[in-house]
Amino acid sequence: MKSVLRAPKGLLRAFLFIFLLACSIGYAQNPLERLVQESGEASIALSIENSRINSNEFKSFIDDYVLFDYDVAASRQIMNDHPKTLQLTVPTARGNYNLRLVEQKITSPDYRVESSSGNVTINEQIGVHYRGIVEGEEGSIAAVSFFDGSISILASMKDAGNFTINQLESDSRYISYFDADLRADMSWQCHTEEPEELPEFLANARLNNSVGNQREGNCLRIHFEIDNDLYNNKGSVAAAASYLEAAFNQVALLYAAEDISTVISFIHVWDTEDPFREGSSGRCCR
Repeated sequence: MKSVLRAPKGLLRAFLFIFLLACSIGYAQNPLERLVQESGEASIALSIENSRINSNEFKSFIDDYVLFDYDVAASRQIMNDHPKTLQLTVPTARGNYNLRLVEQKITSPDYRVESSSGNVTINEQIGVHYRGIVEGEEGSIAAVSFFDGSISILASMKDAGNFTINQLESDSRYISYFDADLRADMSWQCHTEEPEELPEFLANARLNNSVGNQREGNCLRIHFEIDNDLYNNKGSVAAAASYLEAAFNQVALLYAAEDISTVISFIHVWDTEDPFREGSSGRCCR
């Protein structure tokens, strides 16, 4: 089955918030714990923090957070070596956490990125992506995406809550915070109508798919379109596709925790004017 989703400016950030709101479900059975256990000991251990930065500039938006300089060498090592298993030490305002991770292929064998102008084509996954758990936290889930010189992290714990680590848009610094510490209104609305056959499809997906048995024929293949606003915000086709890969890895974590396998099959990036001017994501996807 193939689904087509549009990714307008800001929607991928909403995906992350949707994840944070929804990730308290499904703790009773966690296939990611089984995946980490079956993969054995981590083949490499890294810390992503280079130096801590003292600053109160975001206190009006977030009650507690950590600002730090990212150790870029960590990304380059992962991009070069592609370790199958990884232990990653990450900083938060509540102390450091160790993530136990297993590399994931989040794209299909025929994965392709194309621009609307026809000037850019990418035929391989851009980032190196991992999923796993927070060490010592039963029922936890985590997603990490490495790119050349950057990283994106999202983790959820049953008792401690959810935290995210991403680069600031304004400069090279990274910020780590728990969603419970955000002062912003995180309410949202979904404007896409739910198909009548969705419950039956999800039931069949759980029956036929599993994180430990990700055969291509059983994966939900997803086609994305990135609108011109997001392309302009990121500055290039590759940067926009990288942003989407990281966001998808985090959203797909929810499905992986439910034993449902998903992959990106195609990304169409509108580097020219796009046709999405309907005002509603639901109407635009029809």
